[in-house]
Formats: sequence, C-alpha cells, structure tokens
Amino acid sequence: MTPSFNFANTFSFSEVHKERVGQLINYLALKVGNLYCTKLIKLLYIIDEESIHSSGTPLSWLTYKVYQMGPVPEQLWYSIKDGNSIFDDYFDVNEEKGGYNEKGGIQYRITAISKEEMSEFSRREVKIIDSVISVFGGKTPDQLIEYLHREESLWYKMVSENEISFEKSLATPHIIDLSQLISNDKFKLDIYHDAAEEINLLETLS
Repeated sequence: MTPSFNFANTFSFSEVHKERVGQLINYLALKVGNLYCTKLIKLLYIIDEESIHSSGTPLSWLTYKVYQMGPVPEQLWYSIKDGNSIFDDYFDVNEEKGGYNEKGGIQYRITAISKEEMSEFSRREVKIIDSVISVFGGKTPDQLIEYLHREESLWYKMVSENEISFEKSLATPHIIDLSQLISNDKFKLDIYHDAAEEINLLETLS
C-alpha cells in the first residue's frame, strides 16, 4: 500500500525538502530564459516524471493536483501567487500583466537571486534536470500544457477515469500519483515507497 503523504495543504516543508526545491527552482530560473510560474510548474512536473522513470523517485516530492492547465503543485503555486513564498532566499517573483502571452491577466515572473547551488542533488539528478531543460526549456507554457495533456499522460488518465469536468472550477482535489508511472516495476516501486516513508518522517519532524 502506498504511504500517505501530502504537502498540498501545508507550507511546512522540512528544511531538507525546502532546500532541494529552492535549489531546483533557482537553477531553473538561471538556466531557462523568461521563466514564468506556469512554465516553472510544468518543468518541475516533467523533471519529476523523468526522475521517476529513471530511478523510482521524483526530485522535488511536490504534490501535484489535477487542474485544467495540467498537473499543478498547489502549495507552491499559491505560495508564489499570494506573495508568501518560503523560498525568498532562492528566487524573486515579479507580477507582470500579460506575461508570456497576450491573454491578459497577471503572470508571475521567476528570477533567480542566488548563485547556482545544487549541493542537494547528485550528478545523475542534475543530468536529468539538464536533459529536461534541453528538450523543454525553450517551449512555451502552452506547448508544455499541450504535452502534459496528451492521451498517454497521467493527467489525461485521471481526468478520463474520474470523469472530471472543469466547467465549474479550474482546480480539483484529485492528486496525481506519480508511482503509477512505475506500477509494473516492483524494484523501482519499492524504492519509491521507501523514499516516501522517509519524506513522511522528515515532514513530521519539521
């Protein structure tokens, strides 16, 4: 049985988890030009998917919910949007009208304020991140949303299986279970469950 852990309703990251996520976002902000929040959260999700496929564990351990725009780490999204980010030491957020497209509204530009620091990540993990940046870093947020909406994606599977409609709300409480990506690989699944238990412990002690 998959361990129950969920960062979605609290901002109480453990210090280790906070450091990893902060370093990762700072790194993306340094490496990807014109990085807005929408693009950031798509890249984070793709990085976690690639890491799951590679080793059995995600890199960020963010909790992603099913939104109309795709998988969204609700905790991080509202933290940035509401201006109460616990990651102020790693990146800055500036509100810009219009942002990456011409649809209007407020977009949130992510700018690194720290030097490059990836001490929380192994060389293998940095290689995964760089690979995602190489393939997806130049794509627009709309292109990334389209990619994450493809029929073989976990987002599409959850929307279909749960008959989710976004007519009344763009957000849902449904959480994407990344372990489904490795459901046929017992070795990686065991690694995932062991790591999830450790994350649970860190969250409890924070």
